[in-house]
Amino acid sequence: MVVLCATVAGNAWAAGYPSRPVHLVIPYPPGGSADILGRVMGKELEAQLGQPVVVDNRPGAGAIIGARYVANAAPDGYTLLMGTVSSNAMTPAVNPKAGYDPVKSFTPVARLASMPFVLLTRPSLHVKSFQQFLKLAKSKPGSISYGSAGLGTSNHLAGVLLSQQAGVRLSHIPYRGSAPAMNALLGGQVDAMFDLVPTSIAHIRAGTVDALATTGARRSPFLPKLPTLAELGLKDYQVTAWFGIFGPAGMPADVTKLLSQKINAALRKPDVEKQFKRLSITPEPETAAHFSAFVKQEAVKWHRVVDQAGLVLKP
Repeated sequence: MVVLCATVAGNAWAAGYPSRPVHLVIPYPPGGSADILGRVMGKELEAQLGQPVVVDNRPGAGAIIGARYVANAAPDGYTLLMGTVSSNAMTPAVNPKAGYDPVKSFTPVARLASMPFVLLTRPSLHVKSFQQFLKLAKSKPGSISYGSAGLGTSNHLAGVLLSQQAGVRLSHIPYRGSAPAMNALLGGQVDAMFDLVPTSIAHIRAGTVDALATTGARRSPFLPKLPTLAELGLKDYQVTAWFGIFGPAGMPADVTKLLSQKINAALRKPDVEKQFKRLSITPEPETAAHFSAFVKQEAVKWHRVVDQAGLVLKP
């Protein structure tokens, strides 16, 4: 009887949803990949749901401010999060005071896309392959420096995971964002960097950096000649910047299902695929259940990597 009532209530909820504007919180400043993707999906969801979707940028504290806001919101489907591997796996692993749990505090709704990083080096390092990079790193432990967007960011932890799996010691140089880190690489202040495919392509084509490998499970369709690190011997190595939509924990199952279906339908639209392709991103529609399982795996993985590296911030 209780189960039946809950099911009927859930169906009734979904039948009337949404009856007012939906807020999509993006925990990053305007202009970045998460913001652009979020605005594309906001526009599509607005058309699919028949209600305004208000994009709300709430950056700060490594995405903690925006993610925490959604985690503490009412689980009614009217406050959603544009989550990423950083906000929903890496940052809470590094910062135990984030104020939310990457798994328990959210309802995964839909995966949008992911993109790998590229391991780049400065041309003056005279390293033209990953094998040469490893040989140099092993012969001179700690001599190779790599820049990142800051402590605990995805391109920092990409280097940490490489060190752990390849058995090398690299010197991490944090910057205040990926753009300053790229400028340091271009200027020769650091030897290497893990940067996302979309922002790397122009530099690779210009010859101002050397690209050694990508970090995904398979080769990037936008850099098909570059092997993955898994191909080159690091079989378990995989780091991607993934993006997805989340709600607060406890969101009604029918609302979650409805949103997931609408988002996946949008991702399959040719014009959305074109917009993603312009960003060098491939849409990745999948069910809420599959996305939930993936997020759990990522949270466990990055907690282990961070803990092993001793990167957990002290309370």
